[in-house]
Amino acid sequence: MNNTLQNLINPDYLNNETIKRARASFLSNNFLPNIQLQSFLKENTLKSLQKEMKLLSYSHSYKPDQHSYFTASTPESFISLLESKDFKELISGITGIKIKDFFCEALYFGHKNYTLLSDKDKIKESTAFFFDLNDWNIKFGGYNWLLNNQNENIIYHPKANSLLIVKQSNKLRSTIKYINHQAKDDKRFIIKGYFTQKA
Repeated sequence: MNNTLQNLINPDYLNNETIKRARASFLSNNFLPNIQLQSFLKENTLKSLQKEMKLLSYSHSYKPDQHSYFTASTPESFISLLESKDFKELISGITGIKIKDFFCEALYFGHKNYTLLSDKDKIKESTAFFFDLNDWNIKFGGYNWLLNNQNENIIYHPKANSLLIVKQSNKLRSTIKYINHQAKDDKRFIIKGYFTQKA
C-alpha cells in the first residue's frame, strides 16, 4: 500500500468539516465516548487488506475466564497506516487526544469465541479501536458490547470497512459477545488495538 492517506482512506475523512462533525459526535457521547466511521478505507485498499488477513498464520488465544479467539500479527500495510503522522493527526482531530503510540493485533472470531468483562483486566486509559474487515450477522453473537460503570450500554453492529473508536477506561469496558452455533463456519475478522496518548 502507498502510505499516503489520500491513497488509502475515504476522502470524506480528509475533509475538515467531516472531522469536525465526527469530533462533535464522539465528544457528545459523554457516558460512552465512541464513534463508528463507516466506509473508512478505499475499496481497493480494503480488498487488498482482506486478502492479507485471510493468509495470516493465526494461533488460538484461550483464557476461559477472559477470552477465546484467534490472533496473528497485523499486516505491515495496516501498521504503516497507523504509524503515519497524518493518520495520528486524523485520530487526534476526531478524539481530541494527542496520539503517542499504538498497539494492535489481527484477530478472527468464530463459533464459541468471545471476550469477557473480567476484574482481572487492568484497563489502561486509552482510545481503543476495532477495524472490521467483513459484515457480520449479530444473530450469531460476536458483536461489540460497550458498558460503563452506570450500566449504560451500546451494542455495535459489525460492518465491513468500519472503524469503531472507543474511549476506554475503568469506567468504560468493551466486550465481544459469545458466537453461537448459527455462525457455522463464518468468521469475523478484525484488527483490534488501542492508541496511547501523550502526557
